[in-house]
Amino acid sequence: MKAVDKVTPENVSVWTMDLQSVLMCPKTKASAMYYRTKLVVHNMTYFNLKTKEGFCYVYDESNADLSSQMFGFLHHNHFSRYLDANPDVSNVVIWSDGCGYQNKCVTIANSLLQLVVEKKMPIEQKFLTPGHTQMECDAMHSLIERRTKCEYLHAQGIHAGNGNSQGNTICLQSNRGPIFRYQKVVKRLFEVGSSREERK
Repeated sequence: MKAVDKVTPENVSVWTMDLQSVLMCPKTKASAMYYRTKLVVHNMTYFNLKTKEGFCYVYDESNADLSSQMFGFLHHNHFSRYLDANPDVSNVVIWSDGCGYQNKCVTIANSLLQLVVEKKMPIEQKFLTPGHTQMECDAMHSLIERRTKCEYLHAQGIHAGNGNSQGNTICLQSNRGPIFRYQKVVKRLFEVGSSREERK
């Protein structure tokens, strides 16, 4: 259970992650803007249950989509950065809902497998029971929505920036850099393992 993971040793890092509902940019009350074309903005949130730190990865539809490839890229990128900055961590536990393309598919499993191979440590991914998916990430999303309810927003990063009063929320924008194809991770790893066995 998530409550049990919260009291694990310090070398175990426990996280929740979730995608916020769609945000629009620009956001204004001007009636003339209602029918104008707006950018759809997405906010992928990670929350550390031990340190109470939140991380928001904000990007719009011109940068990337909602495919499993994009979420695999974000998961790998976030946890790789975190583990590089925290070498004392020896185990990672991730809690999320059971959304198929976002958390519960072979692409996401492969992205985490790639991270396991690179960092040489176990990573556990756990899923909440349907109907009981309330997470700490939702509190961050609620704060962002309350802060931006009566404001005019003209830049996508401002959305997540309004969550700064809860923990240490960091807003990062994804760019158009290369996105790794995680479907082929398992096949490539088996090919590498087979070639090593043949050399022996």
